[in-house]
Parts: sequence; structure tokens; C-alpha cells
Amino acid sequence: MKNVILNTILAAGCACLIALIQIPLAAEIRLLSAEDLIAKYRWKAAEARLEETIRINPFDARYPARLGEFLLMQSEYTDNKLPLYQRAEKYFKRASAIDRGNAAYPLRLGQIYFLMSDGARQYIDKALGFFKRAEADEPKGFNVPYAWGYYGLTVWRSLNEQERTDVIGQMKRALKLRPWCAEFAYTQILSRTKDPALIDMVTPEGAAAQSIDLKKIAEIKKAAANGAASAWWWQGTASDGLRQYDNGNMYWTGTAYRAINIMSDNAVIRITMKGSCAGGVYPYAFIFLDGKRAGGVYVESLVFKEYDISAGKEKGIMVLGVTFTNDGIAGNEDRNLVVGEVRVEER
Repeated sequence: MKNVILNTILAAGCACLIALIQIPLAAEIRLLSAEDLIAKYRWKAAEARLEETIRINPFDARYPARLGEFLLMQSEYTDNKLPLYQRAEKYFKRASAIDRGNAAYPLRLGQIYFLMSDGARQYIDKALGFFKRAEADEPKGFNVPYAWGYYGLTVWRSLNEQERTDVIGQMKRALKLRPWCAEFAYTQILSRTKDPALIDMVTPEGAAAQSIDLKKIAEIKKAAANGAASAWWWQGTASDGLRQYDNGNMYWTGTAYRAINIMSDNAVIRITMKGSCAGGVYPYAFIFLDGKRAGGVYVESLVFKEYDISAGKEKGIMVLGVTFTNDGIAGNEDRNLVVGEVRVEER
């Protein structure tokens, strides 16, 4: 009798072990098949395969989350986005319930509610609630503050003063972690808020100066002191350090430099600049003197226009730097900055 019971227990244990191996394996096989179908644009079949993964292994959060991501991807190809957002919401809620400590799922839900909101207060409140939950789950990461800032800007006009402060604060926190994302953040700010002053608010202390090449400044300053004509016209490269600017034409994010001579300690620097628009947004530029931040300019003009920058109490030969921050393309529009003549005048 004891042998029968023991054999029964062993058999049951083996069956459970086989199931534990087979169930995840079967789900993974279907997931790989779904990914292949997605790559071949067989979306209906891919969706059915993803649903199978959930039925086979309902306790793995990755499967409903993957289906949610797939639905969001499909929404980019249709004008009727709301039904896809609503279905994605359901699957991310399921993933979040399975894996409660994973910040990625409440983060996605926050994004979905902002996309669904169209300014509706009920969705904005839900979005902010999920972003706060994601922040609690991942307090030191980049993804949560950047998404909070980026998607919060999409409903900027529907936010109250405290919510706007939070959005700007989150974006500033994100850019402190990854300053190179400023190019996209600045464009979103200018597009959604039409307020260039917010650029300064989201830029962490010292972050703008990371684009400055102190060695280049020293070289230009030395050349100017030695009478080299080239020091007095614009020169520089894109932020990748490879592509050279030509004759003040800044076709890519980066910094252009030139020497100036400030004769008075109460001078104003007048820079002529123009820019091309893409997606309703013009170039935004930071201005530097010998590598120190001197101001910022939104170049909202297709023709050369003069912009004034205070020189403070500086005197002598200095290097003026103009950093183009938000290069971008929208459709057939290309956002570029062109810097022209510079005058230094006493106030």
C-alpha cells in the first residue's frame, strides 16, 4: 500500500514538473511565432498568437504587456486610435496586477491615459496617479521622469499650476540623467507650450555647457590674439564632432564659435540669426561667452534678425558660442539655424 502511495506521489510530482517545463516553453514558442508574424505584417495572426501565450501561461506579466505594446504600435497606423488604447489599457492593467513591482506597467498606463485624455480631467488624473505609482516603484530611473515630462506636455493646457510645475520638474530630472535627450525635450516644449522660457526651467544647472568645447575656445582665442582672420568668423562642428558647419549654417545640433572684442564693461552683443521651421517649431539656441552661459534665444524668424545678449562686465577678446539645441525633421521640413554677423555695442 505504501509503495502505491509513494508511486502515486512520484507520478504526480513528475507530471507537475513536466507541466512546469512544458507550459512556459509552449508560451515562449508562440511568442516567438508572434514576433515573426509581426515582422511580416501579419498582424491579425500575430494578435491571435499573443492571446494564446496569455491563455497558456496566465501568470507571466510579459505576455499581456507584449500584447499591449503590439496594440499601441498598431494605433500609430490608424486615425481611430481610441479602441486600441482601450484594449492596450486592459492588458497593461493585467500585467501590472501580475507583477506589481514593475514600474514599466503603471508607466505605460500613465502614457495611455494621457493619449486617451484629449484634455479630459478624468483621464489626466488617472495618468498622473499611475506615473506617481511608477515613480514609487522606480524612484531613481530615467524612464519615469522623462515620460511624465514628455506626455505631460501633450496636455499642458489642461494642467493646473502645480501639475505644470511637476511636469517641468520631472523633465529637468530626466535631462540631468541624460542630457542628450534635450534635443527632443526642447522641441516638445516649444511645440506644446509655445513658451521658450520653459527651456531654461527644464535645463539642469551646467547641462547646457556640456556641449561646449573648452579646447576649441582656447584655440580660437589664441588665434584671435595672433591676428588670424579665421578666428573672427563662425566655425564649429555638430555634436558628433565630425560634421563641419559651413559659413554659419548649422544644419545639425552642435555649437559654432567665433571671437569677439568687447571694449566696454557695459556692452551688448547683437547677433543676427535666422532659422527654418519644422513641425511648427523654430530653432532654440544657447549663447555662451568663453564657455559661460550668457542667455538663450528662440530664433522664430525665416530672415536674419538681430538678437541682443548682455555681455555683463566682460571685456577684451572673448569667444562667442552659439549652441543649436533642437535640430529635427517633420515631414519634408528641416529645422536648421543660421548665424550671421555679430556687433558689439556699448549700451
